Amino acid sequence: MENIWIIGTGIIAQEYSKILFDLDINFTVIGRSQINVESFNKLYPATAIIGGISNFLKQKPPLPEAVIVAADIESLFSISKELIEFGVKKILIEKPGVLSSGEAQELNEVSRQYDCEVFIAYNRRFFSSVIKAREIIVQDGGVSSLAFDFTEWSHIVGKLEKPNIVLSKWLIANSSHVIDMSFYLAGPPKEIACFHSGSLPWHPSASQFAGAGLTVNGAPFSYHANWESPGRWGIELMTRKHKLYFRPLEQLAVQKIGSIQVDEVLLENELDKKYKPGFFLQTKKFIDGDYEELCSLSEQVEFMDIFNKIGNY
Repeated sequence: MENIWIIGTGIIAQEYSKILFDLDINFTVIGRSQINVESFNKLYPATAIIGGISNFLKQKPPLPEAVIVAADIESLFSISKELIEFGVKKILIEKPGVLSSGEAQELNEVSRQYDCEVFIAYNRRFFSSVIKAREIIVQDGGVSSLAFDFTEWSHIVGKLEKPNIVLSKWLIANSSHVIDMSFYLAGPPKEIACFHSGSLPWHPSASQFAGAGLTVNGAPFSYHANWESPGRWGIELMTRKHKLYFRPLEQLAVQKIGSIQVDEVLLENELDKKYKPGFFLQTKKFIDGDYEELCSLSEQVEFMDIFNKIGNY
């Protein structure tokens, strides 16, 4: 590709820039503040432009071959919509891309109107642990049941300098990583029952979450999270021959049928060590047009209903 735009100059944008640089792809970075752009230019030999995407588009620049939107969560929807209406035909948006079903549906309609391919960057789909787990799952004939935990550390999250619209939808903004990864491996839910309790000043809809259901493949699942108690993200997947443990999600441990021993799986994770885990393969597949494992915007539209039910939104 001759040129890709990256929208944003923060840590995530820097991660994408590192990958594009190593892939020998020309890219332009569009940021808002002079300080951030100047800091970025010291790190990466790319063209970084000050003033934000709206001012940049007013100059009517030639269309890029693709755009990666790595801006603040609350800006993802508006920036992506502006890019689509400008004529961009290929966009990767940092998760979650949108914060409501209305935004998801509107962006999906606009992308169809302008014939733009849009994907949401759930990088955990491309963890070495997930790739290995998928091999085992296929060999074993699929997932027979699963359970996941998306507990958040509220004592830290509540102190983050994030706008209320992001914190009040924190399950979508952040916990959706775990939910997406779980159903990516096991199949999306066709039935779900959700229960909620408690609240937090920054997340009034609930602070404790539990639920269960069936995937489209007939696998029973359950989930639990308590944002007012210690814990961490985790996923357990069961097949006929193995129990697969992700805790942390970057690692994979396996228990074989007939044994109580749990063994950590040795992973080929050189890329996850060199780059932010999952980012390299996700970015390369997006650039190469290999979209099968990426989360499409239309897929995210469907999942917003699930996120809203689980989060009590």
